[in-house]
Amino acid sequence: NPPPGVLDGEGYAVCPDCYARINCGTAGLSNLNLQHRGTAKCRATAAKRDKNMKTRKNQSILTFMKPKPIPVPSTVASVGILHPSSYITPRDDVPAVISKLRTLIGQLPATIPDAIPSDDLAIFGCDPVTFDNLDLPPEEIWEESVNKTLKSVLGWGREKDLTQ
Repeated sequence: NPPPGVLDGEGYAVCPDCYARINCGTAGLSNLNLQHRGTAKCRATAAKRDKNMKTRKNQSILTFMKPKPIPVPSTVASVGILHPSSYITPRDDVPAVISKLRTLIGQLPATIPDAIPSDDLAIFGCDPVTFDNLDLPPEEIWEESVNKTLKSVLGWGREKDLTQ
């Protein structure tokens, strides 16, 4: 592109105000000055360019060094730590399966040890988000993540000593 205000071989010139390439026709640079410069289109293009330049100017690598706003302290009184027994209340409308499960758990003998972190199924005691794979669509999470983990933990496809 030629510098602003200079006619090129095709009869075009770059407007010195908005930097748009304008066809000056046979009249030359006088067409640029009489027909384009100062028009609404020229002013709008120049304003848009100036706005973009300001935005780019603010994208300095040093912008991260700006002071962060001071946090405003909360005006709400603290609730304290919640314990499971304080917010889980027994319900009468639980499904029969859950009621039966609770009854069976209560009947387990004391000789059955509690689970420990090294148990096979302990992997499922973590936050379910750990099984999420953001690269997969939601409908494939089960097949590609959770189901594979289940199969490996439960030993599908291989023999396992169940007396341990």
